[in-house]
Amino acid sequence: MEDVFWVPIMEIDPNWIMRGFSSDFYALEYCDKVLCIPREEIKESILRKNGLEIHLLNTEGKQDKKWYLQLRYLSVHKSVS
Repeated sequence: MEDVFWVPIMEIDPNWIMRGFSSDFYALEYCDKVLCIPREEIKESILRKNGLEIHLLNTEGKQDKKWYLQLRYLSVHKSVS
């Protein structure tokens, strides 16, 4: 099971571009360093015009992890089947 999260990054962190997170290369760094999502849990992260799209590998058994709860709180969750 893969889960996709959409984080409205411009709304929650208006200064994100000033910290150097302005390309897809840094999307993964933002997920790791700011959102504290373990890299091994991330399939892909993409900066879009309106936010950060995060594809996680397998969320089964992760629902009680602090980083996962925070991600769910900050984002719009879309389950992909």
